Formats: sequence, C-alpha cells, structure tokens
Amino acid sequence: MESRAIGLVIWNPFTESESYLKARKCTGTGIGGVNVNFRAAILYCQVTPGATKERDVTRILVADDNAPFRAAVRMVLEAEGFEVVEAKDGAEAMRLFREVPVAVVLCDVFMPDKDGLETIQELRRESPGVKIIAISGGAFEGNLDLLGVARQLGAAEILYKPFNSTKLLEAVRRQLESISGAP
Repeated sequence: MESRAIGLVIWNPFTESESYLKARKCTGTGIGGVNVNFRAAILYCQVTPGATKERDVTRILVADDNAPFRAAVRMVLEAEGFEVVEAKDGAEAMRLFREVPVAVVLCDVFMPDKDGLETIQELRRESPGVKIIAISGGAFEGNLDLLGVARQLGAAEILYKPFNSTKLLEAVRRQLESISGAP
C-alpha cells in the first residue's frame, strides 16, 4: 500500500549564510510499515538565540497554499523578530489583510479559490501603498512569466522558489526600508 502526505523537515547543520529553503520528494516508512511518498519543505539553517536585533515587531502576511512552506517561512521571519500572519489562499489573505494591519505581504502566484494575481490586484485597489512580494515555484505558463505579470500588477518584488532565507529576509527588509525611507 502506498500513501501520499506532506512533510516538514528542519535541519540545522549550516550557518545562516548557507541556509536555504527547498522542496524535495521523500520516501519513508509510515505507521504500520506502509511506504510513504511525500514532498517536504526543507529549511536548512541555524538560528542563533539572541542574534536578532531589538526592534518593534513588524507583521508580515504570508499567503501560500502550501502549509509546510508557510511554516518554514514563519520560522525564518519569527527568528528575526517579525510577527507572521498566515493565509492558505487569496480569499483568506484578503480577509486577514482587512482585519490585521501588515507591513508586507508575501503572496504565492498559484493558490486555490483566489490566485495570487487576483489577490495582488485587489490589494493594490484597496491599499495602493502596500508592499507586496510575489513568490512562486511554478511561475511559468508557456512563454508567460507569471511573476513578471505579478510585478506589472503591483508586486514590488518577486522571488522564485526555491529561495534561501537570506534572499527572503533581504527582500522583506528592502520593502520595510522603502516604507520607512531608511537608507
């Protein structure tokens, strides 16, 4: 018997500068000796306690339909002192955006119910100044680069999955600096 599931693996042998987030196919033995195939969002990094600078808590909305990916992104952002709000699709992201003030929105392009492109357009209509980082691991449809389309629709920045935690944090900090006007 074969079963499919989603898994999250956390591994800490590398330094933060060598860290990265990646999806990987894995096979293992589940409960009762059942063979299990699963996709794992694997975060390779080491977070040193106390290494984070003291700062005001800044809230980031992460909209992605992949729960293990959201959990890994949450861990990276929270380790740097950010507060994270998670949404499983664009509809939930818009509801949370209206309820909870956020500084930056990370928005996957491919999500059920309301995709990232629709969500970016709606965010722009409701809050023209909101900082949006569009993300995707499947951003190409034929010759159309959907992350490029996301940028045209108002995403301030784009990240292609898999990306490392350093790239994620740099993108978030750039957007926060653009809000505060810091150099």
